Amino acid sequence: AEVTHALKTLFSQDTAQEQRVNADRWLSEWRENATPASWSVAFNLFQDPSLPPYVHHFAALCLHHFVRSYKHWTLLPTTSYQDLVKTVISLIISPGHSHESIRELCFVLCVIGIRTFPTHWPTFFFDMFRIVNCSDIYEEHYLKPRMKQSGGVMPEEFAAFQEQQKEETEVSIRSLLLSLAPEQINALLLPGIEILTCIPEEITESALILSKTLKDKVLFECKVRVKVMLCSLEKFLGAAGAPRRLILKCLHNWTLFSISPSITMETGILQQVVRGITDHEFSNEYSTALVQLLTPSEWKNFPTVIMEVVRHISGYREFYTKNQDSDPETAKSMCVVVSSLIENYTDIIVNNLENGGKQILEFGLLCTSNTERDIFPIMLESWYALLYHSDEEELDQAIKHYFAQIYTQLLQILLKQVMYDNDAHSWDEEEHEDFGKLRNMTADTFQYCHTILEDAYFAYLVRLLEQFIKSGSVDWTNVEVVVYALSVVGECIENPNDPYIPQIFALLFDMKGPPALLSNTMLLLLKEYAEQLAAHPS
Repeated sequence: AEVTHALKTLFSQDTAQEQRVNADRWLSEWRENATPASWSVAFNLFQDPSLPPYVHHFAALCLHHFVRSYKHWTLLPTTSYQDLVKTVISLIISPGHSHESIRELCFVLCVIGIRTFPTHWPTFFFDMFRIVNCSDIYEEHYLKPRMKQSGGVMPEEFAAFQEQQKEETEVSIRSLLLSLAPEQINALLLPGIEILTCIPEEITESALILSKTLKDKVLFECKVRVKVMLCSLEKFLGAAGAPRRLILKCLHNWTLFSISPSITMETGILQQVVRGITDHEFSNEYSTALVQLLTPSEWKNFPTVIMEVVRHISGYREFYTKNQDSDPETAKSMCVVVSSLIENYTDIIVNNLENGGKQILEFGLLCTSNTERDIFPIMLESWYALLYHSDEEELDQAIKHYFAQIYTQLLQILLKQVMYDNDAHSWDEEEHEDFGKLRNMTADTFQYCHTILEDAYFAYLVRLLEQFIKSGSVDWTNVEVVVYALSVVGECIENPNDPYIPQIFALLFDMKGPPALLSNTMLLLLKEYAEQLAAHPS
C-alpha cells in the first residue's frame, strides 16, 4: 500500500513538486532496502490487474534491480531459483502488460540465467534457443561440433537436458514449455529474442556485480555460441513479418563480441544485412549492423568478400540519389556505410579501382556533397584514409592522377558546403557559431586536398578568384569561400617567393568596399600567410 501510494503521488498531475520529490526519494530508498519482503511486494504489484500500468512498470524495474543487486540476490535461497524462473516466464506471457514492462522482465530472466549458469541452470543457453524455435540450429552448430571436438563426449548442458527428461531437477524450462498452450508458447517468441538481445548488455553492465570467474565463463560461453546466434538471426530476418528492429538490435549486441569473418560468411547474415540497407524503415539498423560486422581487422584478409560488399553498396547509388531528399535518414545510413568502407578498407579499394573501387569513391563524393548538416561531416574522415594511402611510393602515375581528380572534385564540394548564404549578414550569434563549427570541421580536409594537389590547389583557386572578381557582378560569397580555402592552407606555404601570393593579394586589394564578412576572411588570410612566411624567412 505504501508503494502504490508513493507511486500515485509521483505520477499524479495534481501533486505538488515537493511531494513528488519526496515520493521519488522514498521509492528509491525502498528499492535499495533489501528485505525478503521486497521480492514479494514487487511480484504482487506486477500481478495485480487492478493497478495502473505505471505501477506494473515500476515493479518490473524493481525486479530488474533486485536480480542485479548482490544484496537482494543473496536473500534468495538456491532452492527458489526454479520457482523464480517459472514465475517470471508466467508473468512475461500473461496478457495486458506494456511492452516496456515485459522488456524489463526479459532483462530479469536474462540476469537470472547469467547468475545461475551453469551450476543451477546448465541449460540456460539451450533453453533460450528452444524458446525461439532454434533448437535444431543450436544442435547443428553448437552441440554436435562440441561433441566432435571432445571425441564424442556429450556436452555438459546436453547431458543436463537429457537428465531433465528423466526427472525434473533444478531449473527446467522443458517442463514449463510442455505445460503451456500453443498460443502461450508463441507468445514467448519475441521475449525470447529480447532475452538473447539482453545477454551482451547485461554481461557488460557495471550494475551487475559478478565474480570474475563467472563473468569470464559466461563471456566465453557466449562467444562459442556466436555462430548459433547468427544462424538464428539469419533465419529470423528471412521470415515474413519478422520483428526486424529487435532482430537487428540483437545482431548489433552480439557483434560486440567481435565475430570472426569466417563465421559471418558461413552464416549468410552478411548478405542479408547488405540487402537490407535500402529498407526505408530499418536502414539505420541495417547500416549499424553492417558496420559492426565488418569492424574486425581480420576482414583485411578477405579482400574478395570486401569488394563484393563494396560493389553491392555502390550499386545503391541511384537509389541514394532518388531518395536523399525525400528520406534523409536512409540517405544518412547509406553514407555511414560508404564512409566506413572507404575509411577501413582503403588499401583493398585502391588495389581494386577498376573492379569497383572507383565506384565507391565516387559514391563517397556524392555523399560528401549532401547538404544535410548531420550527413556531410560523416564523410570527412574517410578522405584522410585515402590521403594516407596516397603517400605510398609504389603507386603508379595513373592512380596518382586519379587521386588528383578525386581531390579536385572534393575541393569543389568543400567550397560549396562551406559557402556563406547571401543573408549571412543578418544571422544571429548562434547561426554564426554553428557555421564556424562547420568550417572548423572541414579545415583538415582542405589541407588533404592541398597535400594531393600541391600547386594545382593554388592554381585552381586563383583562377576561380580571378573569374569571380572580374565578373560583371561580384558575388561576395563566391569570393569569400575561395579566400577561406586559401587561408586554411596558409601553414603549408614555406616559399616566400611563392608565385601565387602576389596574384592573390593583387586581386583582393583591387576590390572596392568588400562586405564585412569578406573583409574578415581577407584579414584572416593576410594573418595566416604573414605568420607562416615570418616563420620561414629564408
